[in-house]
Amino acid sequence: TYEAAKWGPPAKFQMRTIKNENGTATIEAILVDAQGVPCLDAMNSICFGIAGDGKLIINQGTSTGSSHVQLSNGRAGIKMETLQGKSIVSVCADGLPTAFLEVE
Repeated sequence: TYEAAKWGPPAKFQMRTIKNENGTATIEAILVDAQGVPCLDAMNSICFGIAGDGKLIINQGTSTGSSHVQLSNGRAGIKMETLQGKSIVSVCADGLPTAFLEVE
């Protein structure tokens, strides 16, 4: 994705499910400014969490297989097993509000 708009200071995370099939979902967190413009230079350290039926796929030593990662181009991703249930995935970073995403 190309961004031509000038962004302000990081304000919040936006989360979305990129892919959800065969019991595995890929979640993406993007750090944006107050107007929703992605902060492409953000390199914050973040932490993913989960509550509910699913399970994060962590300790893999990869950018989408770790619960503690550093943003790259203002974004990070994580994979999870949905386990045929409902879960809430969270992302947090120091100084920013925690964001949540429901995944089924």
